[in-house]
Order: sequence, then C-alpha cells, then structure tokens
Amino acid sequence: MYNFITQNNLMLITPPGLITRIDPKTGKGSTIDYFIGSPELRSDHLPIILNDDNQITETHTKESTWKFNNEGWKNFQVELTNKDIKGIKSITELIDIIKNTAKKHFRFDNKISKNNPSKPWWNEKCREAIKKRNKAFNKWRKNPNEINRIEYKKLQIKAKKLSKRKKRIVGKLSVHH
Repeated sequence: MYNFITQNNLMLITPPGLITRIDPKTGKGSTIDYFIGSPELRSDHLPIILNDDNQITETHTKESTWKFNNEGWKNFQVELTNKDIKGIKSITELIDIIKNTAKKHFRFDNKISKNNPSKPWWNEKCREAIKKRNKAFNKWRKNPNEINRIEYKKLQIKAKKLSKRKKRIVGKLSVHH
C-alpha cells in the first residue's frame, strides 16, 4: 500500500495518533482505519457539524459486515502483499483489488437489524450515568492501570443496571395501560 501511495502522489490523511479502536482488556488504542487522498485535499478549515432534529421512526435495515478470522486474515495479507500494483492507475482500482481479495478470504454476514432510536426510558439519571462511565473510560484509556480499569468497570455495570431497570419500568407501564 505504501508503494501505491508514493507512486501515485497520494498521502495518508489519517491524523497522526488518531485512535480508532481501543482494546477492552488493556485500554491501549490503535489505528485501524486509514484515509488516503491527494495532497490537494489538505485543509486548515474546521469541520462543519450538522444537527438533524427530524424524528426518525422505527426502521428495519439490512447490515452487511465482514466476518474475519485469523487464518483468512493471514491469507488475505499474504495475497495482498504479493499483488503487482505497478500497473494501478487509480484509487478505485486499488479499492477493487482490496475488496476482491477480501471476498476470497472473508464472508459477509447480512443481518436485519431493528433500529428504534426513540428511548422513552432515557432520562437525566441515565445521561449522568453514561457521562460518568465515559469519563472513567477516558481516564483508564489515558492511564491504563488496574485502579482506573476497576472504576470504569464499576461505572459500566452501574450504567447498564440503571438502563435495564428503566427499560423494565417503562415496559411494565406500557403493558398495564
């Protein structure tokens, strides 16, 4: 991939040190998502953040996710490393090569998921519990030691119990009325 990027005057746009995955056992972060683009895409502008206040109703969507396994991952890496990329003229060709190689070694899992974003049980206590849990998680991530991990786990359990209790109460109310 490095050769393709340098041969085609592209650059890795992923910010240095951007963590896209955190190991739940160690709390250490790693970057597994990379963005490639041309140098002209550089910008010193801040991102534009949009909010959508539209209410979304319940939907059913079909999600496709890759199912990875160790053997397939090793074979995928070997095959991709052995590919001749000198003749590639565009990023689209590179993406096609990666996708087609992945299809040989991994499979898609198509799930139908129910998406219901309205949560009648959600309240200020739930928001506070999640906020405390996230704060403890960030503290553990920045300083991964046993004390911070235990504190995070305690608050994670507390937040989960609270949301389950609230869901159960709302469920009982809707059944009785």
